[in-house]
Amino acid sequence: SNIHDNTADFGGGIGFLNTLLWNANELFTLVINDSRIDSNEAIVDGGGIWVNSTGAELIGIINGSTISNNTADAGAGLYTQSIDYSSAPSTGRLAVNNSTLSGNIATNDGGALHIFQDVNIFGNGVLTEAGLNNVTLVNNMGSGTQNALHADRGAITVQNSLVSDTPLAASPTHCTTANVGVISSAGHNLESDTS
Repeated sequence: SNIHDNTADFGGGIGFLNTLLWNANELFTLVINDSRIDSNEAIVDGGGIWVNSTGAELIGIINGSTISNNTADAGAGLYTQSIDYSSAPSTGRLAVNNSTLSGNIATNDGGALHIFQDVNIFGNGVLTEAGLNNVTLVNNMGSGTQNALHADRGAITVQNSLVSDTPLAASPTHCTTANVGVISSAGHNLESDTS
């Protein structure tokens, strides 16, 4: 599939949302295979793809795809989040395999990928995770720097992947975190600098 030149508030290319109001405690899966998601715009989050879980479990799986030249305030390529809910856990998981994220530009954090995990106020559990395996990340920008990956309370794991420089970046920083977010390597990654 080729999804291009679309605009929305959330999820310029694809928006994937489930809440307890619609389907309590159910599992929903989004699978994208061999697709190109290009030149989409989100006014807020998720220029290419936006995944949101509120009181439900969502899994997004992306295989063999290119997510490129998308724009958003945050998470220009991909944005996934789990929002705390009063009566059910919220879980959002994203797996990106054998894919390329390139040329995505966010005004704020996460040119390629931004994940957000809400504060667990209600005590039902909130979890946001993303795994990248055999992924090429090149020329993605966030906050005017080379900010490809951003984790806000959630966790991103990267394996067998390449993160390359952005020539226009003011100060290269491939990975940024906030509020005890974690970005970790599972091995066999290559970066074009030491950030």
